[in-house]
Formats: sequence, C-alpha cells, structure tokens
Amino acid sequence: GAQAAMDLSLAGLHRTLRTGGPGYRTAAGLPVALAMAGDERLAGTARAAVEEEARWVAPGVSGAYDWASVTSLTAGGHGVGTL
Repeated sequence: GAQAAMDLSLAGLHRTLRTGGPGYRTAAGLPVALAMAGDERLAGTARAAVEEEARWVAPGVSGAYDWASVTSLTAGGHGVGTL
C-alpha cells in the first residue's frame, strides 16, 4: 500500500533535499500525485496512513509549544486538518 511506497520514498530523500524534486516515484515512474489520482486504492491507503500518523503525532506537536501568541497558522501538506 501507500505506507510501504512512502517508506521507500526515503531512499530518494537525499535527491529531494539536493534538488527540491520529488522523492517518491512509482515503479512506473509516476510522481505521487499522479499515481494517487489514477489509483483510488493507493490514495485511500495513503489517506489512512496520514490520518493514523496525525493521531499519534499531533498531540505531541500541539502540546510542545505555547500557542497563546499565535494569531494565524498555516498547516500544509497532509490535508487531514489535525493539529
């Protein structure tokens, strides 16, 4: 599923950090957005993985910072809307 594919994308992390390009490519060479747009099963497993990760990461992130002075916040990337 998507979690395994995302784990494999770490192999491309060095290239991503160096070039700004995507680290994730499918076996067919597609970037993640195109791969998920064409495969609802892959997209669904990706959503489930992101939601699961947000459930265990968000409490630590939100609890580790004094948010009292924050007047606006932009959370980009995951689409789960959890913080």
